[in-house]
Amino acid sequence: MHPETIRSWIRLYRDEVKDCDIPATDDHLVEMKRLQEVEDKYQNAVKLLGEKQLEINILRGLLKNRTLLIRQAPNRGPIH
Repeated sequence: MHPETIRSWIRLYRDEVKDCDIPATDDHLVEMKRLQEVEDKYQNAVKLLGEKQLEINILRGLLKNRTLLIRQAPNRGPIH
C-alpha cells in the first residue's frame, strides 16, 4: 500500500475517530497476552486429547488381540 494512501486516510478520518475509541497500548498488550495463554491452553488440550485417543486405540487393539488369542487357544481345562 502506498504511504500517500495512508496519509490521505488519516487526514480524512482524523476528526471522526475519538481518542477514547482507540484502545490504549497497555490494554492491547494485556489482551494479546490473554489470547496467547488461551491459544497455549488450547494446543495443550489438543495434544492431551490426541494422546488419550492413541492410548484408547492401543488398548482396544490389545483387547482385540487378546480376545482373538483366547478364542484360538485350544481348550486346556481350568488353570491352577
